[in-house]
Amino acid sequence: MKRDVPVFGTARGANGDGAFVLDMSEVVDWVRRPPGLIGVRDVYALWVEGDSMEPAISHGDLVYLHPKRPIHPGDRVVIVRREGLEDQHVTMRAYVKQFVRRAGGKVITRQFNPDKEVEFAQDEVVSMHKVLSMADMMGV
Repeated sequence: MKRDVPVFGTARGANGDGAFVLDMSEVVDWVRRPPGLIGVRDVYALWVEGDSMEPAISHGDLVYLHPKRPIHPGDRVVIVRREGLEDQHVTMRAYVKQFVRRAGGKVITRQFNPDKEVEFAQDEVVSMHKVLSMADMMGV
């Protein structure tokens, strides 16, 4: 397997805010491309830091993401959220969560540790990128 999937940094899955800055212009490592992702464009990876998604995703795990795969309830996702101006520019923050639903102008997600729902205003969500399952990565 080729080492041609970029790692764009660390995803904070910590309790509390759990946010991290997603900078997709800075590659920090390259990892092997699983067989189910051969020829798939725009796939990338992140290292997970923190424990808010344990036991599904643990501290130190490498997760593969695909920003163009459809998102369904129950999928694990990285949510990219726009925050206010800081030094005259918009900051993009990202969160590792499980997608629950969209309702009332909100994106509703879940974290596992502690188990609780986390809501994001729909107008602040720039994108949601699917965390790929083992079946996705193996082409099943």
